[in-house]
Amino acid sequence: KKISLEKFLFALGIRHLGEEGTILLKDWLVAFKGETIRKPMDLSKVFHKISLEDLEVIKGVGEKLARSLIDWFKNKQNLDLLAKLDSAGIKFTQETSAKKQKQPLRGKTVVLTGALKNYTRDEAKRLVRELGGRSTSTVSKKTGLVIVGKNPGSKYGKAKQLGVKIIREAEFKKMAEGSL
Repeated sequence: KKISLEKFLFALGIRHLGEEGTILLKDWLVAFKGETIRKPMDLSKVFHKISLEDLEVIKGVGEKLARSLIDWFKNKQNLDLLAKLDSAGIKFTQETSAKKQKQPLRGKTVVLTGALKNYTRDEAKRLVRELGGRSTSTVSKKTGLVIVGKNPGSKYGKAKQLGVKIIREAEFKKMAEGSL
């Protein structure tokens, strides 16, 4: 009956809302006008106050996702679902960090490629976020860093071609350990 807000949002299956989007949305919602979101119906109350324009200012949230979120939270069936989950006792966990971390990846878009020895893909993505970065799956000219594991694929070649900074998993591990 306890779940993180971003996992709950992802589980709702809102169109265009992926894993990274839920994290961006969660961070913004928690900061939005000082609202406290502890249970499903709190989401409904917060979204009642949010406009399309409010959502579009979130970096990484475009018009399609913003529209999809607004529409989802206006739908009576969805609101009934939130009410049922609320009455069933669903609560959101509050993730707080005991230690203040340095954020060496702050503002960087990071791509992972190849098999990682020390982390699962989800663990590595979580670490990237904790270090201030944003994890994506595609290398582009906006990519700030590519972390390479064993047997990297075409992303490695594209990163080299575009001149994107590339580091090995061992360097990423040192970066993560040094930030604690």
